[in-house]
Amino acid sequence: MMRTTRRFLMSALMLGSIAAGGCGEASDDASAVDTDGTEVTRAPLLGAPGAFYTTAPAWAFCGSTSLVDCHGGYSFNSRGGPPTFLKRAVGLYRVFFENQPSNGNVQVAASASNAHCGVAAQFPSGTGVGLDIACRAPISGAPVDSQFMVSYYRDTNVGGPLGGYANVSAVAPFTVSNAWNSSGGGIAVQSMGLGRYRVTFSGQQVGGDNAQVTALTSGPAYCTLGANGWLGGAVDVTCFNSQGQAASVPFSVSYGHNVRGEPRNALPAGTQGALVAVNAPGGVDPNRSRNSCQVGGNSAVLQQQPSLTYVETYHAVTTTLGEVPLMSLVSAMSGSGAYCNLSHFPIQGVRSDSTGFVKCFGTSGNEAGAPHSSMFIIQDRSGC
Repeated sequence: MMRTTRRFLMSALMLGSIAAGGCGEASDDASAVDTDGTEVTRAPLLGAPGAFYTTAPAWAFCGSTSLVDCHGGYSFNSRGGPPTFLKRAVGLYRVFFENQPSNGNVQVAASASNAHCGVAAQFPSGTGVGLDIACRAPISGAPVDSQFMVSYYRDTNVGGPLGGYANVSAVAPFTVSNAWNSSGGGIAVQSMGLGRYRVTFSGQQVGGDNAQVTALTSGPAYCTLGANGWLGGAVDVTCFNSQGQAASVPFSVSYGHNVRGEPRNALPAGTQGALVAVNAPGGVDPNRSRNSCQVGGNSAVLQQQPSLTYVETYHAVTTTLGEVPLMSLVSAMSGSGAYCNLSHFPIQGVRSDSTGFVKCFGTSGNEAGAPHSSMFIIQDRSGC
């Protein structure tokens, strides 16, 4: 019978994050010997010789299109058990992820609306974690129904520049909770002015990285990335009230080089995906763009008709057609109050390319172009 240690390390391999080097990369230290002489396989951390994953990341997502459940094509739980969903009031929803620890990181993106959606509460619930999602209209701040996608992620591996996350309080002296930094270094928060913050995950590195941010509030407020987004592990965040005026708001920030749940790509199945930063006209920043199979560049086009929509192509992140589930996240990069949502949920396109759809808005809720940071995930059964 296989020892628990072997199962544990293989689980970390299946759900751990890929090194930036690309598809099927091998490591000289990819195997070791267990205490009983059994050979085990280990997944190395990004760019850190001798450092290995010791625990599998826990992650889940729920995309709700009907506002009565988590759509099967846009929901997943790495710990097993389908996500459950409850509409509690206008614009207020509860999502439950079974078997998930309660101290992970939550990110939310509204879809098919110009609403602001945030995390009103995060709490242990039975055998898992419960999340309350609150959506509000721009300007009035009134509760409003909106489709959305919520992502949950927890990691504990330390030893390389995978990334980090944290919940940050609104005002100094800042407190950080539900926090992780893969380098083992500190997480510092600095005020850059009213509603402007810089969160630094020490020991991270520049390039091929991504950031996302979500307001932690049930009220009429929202947060975006700052106009410059991030530089390595230093992530700028700006927060606003529903009228687009600077405001002090608690938030959840996530930074990293890995696609969530991404495995070693030499495996026959697992999570693939892409990270991309897009400027207002629709150009992709090559230093902030990667896909898990490393087989071609991502691209974006700003379509003017029938509405202002960014159509983002993630090249060949899977070998097969029609794979689900899929997930997208987006955060605007703006100091002016512009914000971005999903236009609608992503699709897995022709010849193994996948496509994301983003719509951005000015403070009044009218369509506008805006730079933004996107993340795409596909739970593929065929790997690269």
